[in-house]
Amino acid sequence: MKKLWLILVAAVLCLVLCLPATAGGLTISIPDFVELQVGDVYDLVCEVNADNPEYVWYETASGQMQDIIACNRGEETEKSFRVPTDKAGTHYYVCGVTVGDVTEYSHIVTVTVQTTEPVFRTKSLPTATVGQPYSFKIETEARDAVIGVYYNPGQKNEFSDTGLTLADDGTISGTPKKAGSFSFTLIASNDAADAYESFTLTVQTAETATATPVPTAPATPTATTAPVSTDGVVIPVWALTLAGGVVAGIIIALIIAAIFRKR
Repeated sequence: MKKLWLILVAAVLCLVLCLPATAGGLTISIPDFVELQVGDVYDLVCEVNADNPEYVWYETASGQMQDIIACNRGEETEKSFRVPTDKAGTHYYVCGVTVGDVTEYSHIVTVTVQTTEPVFRTKSLPTATVGQPYSFKIETEARDAVIGVYYNPGQKNEFSDTGLTLADDGTISGTPKKAGSFSFTLIASNDAADAYESFTLTVQTAETATATPVPTAPATPTATTAPVSTDGVVIPVWALTLAGGVVAGIIIALIIAAIFRKR
C-alpha cells in the first residue's frame, strides 16, 4: 500500500510540473527553450486561455525572475515578441499577462542564439575599371561576421592602392583611379573565430574594357576561278584561255604565209 501511495504522489507531481504555468484561472503557454542561428527571424509567442489579455515582455540578464526588466518595444500589448538575433548569446525572457485585475507571469524562456565560423565563401573578385563605380560584397558562412583589411607587417597589402573602401559587412565599393593588379588579405571575425582570405583585384583601363576586335572582310574570289557556262555545259576558264591562244597562233601563221606568197 505504501508503494501505491508513492506512485500516486509521483504521478501527481509529474502532472503538475508538465502542465503550463497556471495561476488565478490563467493558463500561460510558452516554450521552455529555443535555439536559433544569428540572423534568424523568430517570434516568441505567449498563449493565454482568456479574452482580451494584455502582454508585457521582460528580459532578465541573470536568468532570475527577480532580475527582470521590461523589454524595449514600441508595443507592449502583443502576444508575440520578435527575438533579437543580430549577435550570438543566451537570453532569458518572461511574459507578463494581465486580464482585468489579475497579472501573472510565465516561466523563464531560455533563447540561445548561435553562430558559425566565418569561413569565406567568396574566393575571387570581379574585374574593376578605372573611373567606373565598383561594388561587390564578400560573403562568409557567418551572418554576424565583421570583415576588415588584415595588415600583417610581414605581408604585402595593397588594398589602399585600389582607391576603394571596405564596409564591415564585406562590401567593397568606390571608383578606382589607376589600373593594375592589387593583392591584399581580408579578415572575418565573430565570437566563434577569425578567418583569413587573400584576394587579387584587377583594375583595367577604360580603353581595355571597351576595346573590341575589328572584323575582317571575307576575301573576294578572283574572276579566274569562276567557270563559264555555254548552253548548259560548264567550261573551265583555263580551257577558254588555251583555245584563244591556239586561234591567235593560227591567225598569225596565216598572215605570215600570205606575206611570203606576195613576194
